[in-house]
Amino acid sequence: MPVSVIHMKSTDSPNRRHDAASARPDVNEDGTSAAFGAYCRRRWPFGSGKAAAREWDLTRDEALSLAGGRGSKATMDKVWQHPRGGWPVIVEIMAAVTGVTLRAWIEGEGAAHAKPRAPERATFVNGRGWV
Repeated sequence: MPVSVIHMKSTDSPNRRHDAASARPDVNEDGTSAAFGAYCRRRWPFGSGKAAAREWDLTRDEALSLAGGRGSKATMDKVWQHPRGGWPVIVEIMAAVTGVTLRAWIEGEGAAHAKPRAPERATFVNGRGWV
């Protein structure tokens, strides 16, 4: 029996379901959801979806989509606002999205605002006061 080959255009996708899901407005396209997925998989190498559900009180589906890098903005907001979420998670995610750690950013900002200045001396000039 001969095998038929289907030729696809470069614009066609073999996974139409995935394409339809990624076109939804509640799915982030800016890399934050992908960074969340990488964070979950790095933190929990095995069973990351279930572990995320337990850690941040998410439903099974929310946690699986988050760990898979397809989390919605509403799910990420739940994690940001959870007592075991918040700043520790935000710092890790933003470092992954921007490619700059918080420490490097703070050091860079400090260096940008530090101006070498001559030491200031106040001298009293007769008639004009402290100059």
